[in-house]
Amino acid sequence: MKAFSTLVSLAAVVALSACADLNLGTGAFTADDDIAAAKSAQASGPFAEALRKDYLTFAEYERDVEYDWRDSGFHAAKAVQASGGTAPEISPISRWQLPETAVGRFESGMRRLEAAFADGGRESNPAAASKAQTFFECWAEEQEENHQEARIAYCWSGFEAAMAELEASEIAEPLARDYLVFFDFDSTSIRSDTAQILNQVIEAFKALNASGMTLTGHTDRAGSSDYNQALSVGRAISVEDYLTNQGIPASDLTTAGRGESDPRVSTPDGVREQENRRVEINIQ
Repeated sequence: MKAFSTLVSLAAVVALSACADLNLGTGAFTADDDIAAAKSAQASGPFAEALRKDYLTFAEYERDVEYDWRDSGFHAAKAVQASGGTAPEISPISRWQLPETAVGRFESGMRRLEAAFADGGRESNPAAASKAQTFFECWAEEQEENHQEARIAYCWSGFEAAMAELEASEIAEPLARDYLVFFDFDSTSIRSDTAQILNQVIEAFKALNASGMTLTGHTDRAGSSDYNQALSVGRAISVEDYLTNQGIPASDLTTAGRGESDPRVSTPDGVREQENRRVEINIQ
């Protein structure tokens, strides 16, 4: 009888120890407390905040649809960590008991994730980066169970879609910060081709969340230097007026004129040159 009692006690200890490793949350056998905690906080930083929301989605699915307290707890614990402002790392292969046939796929996916993150994917596209990480771990969790083919495929497809977006954004050309717009002879008027470029400047300024922009006017060497100085300032102001009319705050713009002193194409005095009749734009 004593031996039987000892065996029962040992079994209980083993069961409790296993539960302690499952990230079940603060409740005994549910993730309810962790889910509630993650819901009540907003993470600092776009990537951590995206992770908080995405891990919560998986935590609630496992709890409410699968009735899987273990995996609900796993996702909920990561949502809590993200809500504290610390983006949780991708769980290593040692965390999962994957079928041998799935290990290669896991390692390949992990390499792609790590490469995308190393290239700045978390900063350049935090939403796609979060989807890639959480769908990857959803796939690993479902692949470990290895009995719901549709759910395994769903999670892997979600990972692939997020990675495609993330990898596409990495190879996109970075937004330019330097632009040139040109003017007709002795004119400060915005031409149609100039307006098209200025519209690109506006989009780049907003997308870059820039802090300011300098507009430097220039002229060719036809006319007097005093006249050309005033003309160059007028061209910079003309560009400034266009940008402010399109919503760029005037306080973010700095204008200046260099007259004929800094030609783009060197010419003798008095020569008209289209390349020199310009405003140079730099986004900070």
